[in-house]
Amino acid sequence: MVNDQGAKENRIIIPYAIAIAGFNPELIIRPLYSGFQGTKKLVLVHTLHEKSLETVSAVKQTSAAIGIKTQEIIINDVFDFFEIYATIEKLISDSGKPVWINVTSGPGVAIAAMSLISVEKSIPLVAYDKELDRIVTIETKELAQFYHIKKRYEKTLNKLLEKEEWSLEELASGLQKSISSISRQVTQLKNAKLIRIIKGSGGPNSPYKFTLTLRARGLLGI
Repeated sequence: MVNDQGAKENRIIIPYAIAIAGFNPELIIRPLYSGFQGTKKLVLVHTLHEKSLETVSAVKQTSAAIGIKTQEIIINDVFDFFEIYATIEKLISDSGKPVWINVTSGPGVAIAAMSLISVEKSIPLVAYDKELDRIVTIETKELAQFYHIKKRYEKTLNKLLEKEEWSLEELASGLQKSISSISRQVTQLKNAKLIRIIKGSGGPNSPYKFTLTLRARGLLGI
């Protein structure tokens, strides 16, 4: 006989996404057409408000047409931060992490709860920019990566704030570190999208120069 824990470990997890069913079905439907990360099921969190039910109906119809299953979770108050948070926490506990969470549809309070749990569990966020008709994906794991790197390379980041452009030699000299050590740091900072190469290819005859990205400056409070 398989116990509850064994059943959880052996069940097949269907790749799913989560969205709040607000009053505009387009904000939920458009990301589905992009086939984000092989999504097979969409979980719709909604109230019994008439317009919310209309959105659920429209989304379910479209989802069925493109081969995506749907699941509904009914909540009492879409403006209750803690109800939204607890509902999604329970869903993740039962079904595993979703491949993404839609943070375009629904009121700000609901989106805030969904964004918080996304950051805590490193779940990608998806948003639909109606004005430019584009889908935006936010990899929340990069935020945790940033804070890890910020703590580890605090002196390096502070040094990079002193001027606009740096070479490996200049940064190594300024920090009194070996070029090989600084090169490893620069690689990690580049992978974290905190610096970008602005000149050179990195070859012997074309040493590169780099600078902090706008993202890095924003996260550093500049």
